[in-house]
Amino acid sequence: MKVIFDCDNTFGIEGCDVDDGLALLYLLGSEEVDLLGITTTFGNNRTDTVYDNTLKSLSVGGKRIDIVKGINEAEIGINPNVDGDLIRLVFPELNEERRK
Repeated sequence: MKVIFDCDNTFGIEGCDVDDGLALLYLLGSEEVDLLGITTTFGNNRTDTVYDNTLKSLSVGGKRIDIVKGINEAEIGINPNVDGDLIRLVFPELNEERRK
């Protein structure tokens, strides 16, 4: 089965969920899955943290799989930030140029 896995992998990061990290380990270990790529997204932590953690997970697994970072790569100026139980989204000011 061919799979592109979208995750917020925070496996091993204190205070964060492990579900996507465990799913990634399963996909990497499954002989029935052809993991074509991974996209990382904001969820359990900042997109940069999730992306770096996923890279680290793959370095342990020894497989070469393309990873694409989520919202930071969208070039829309929004970078979610987790502060405890609070999620902050700072939106850029709407102006004429951004409306195009």
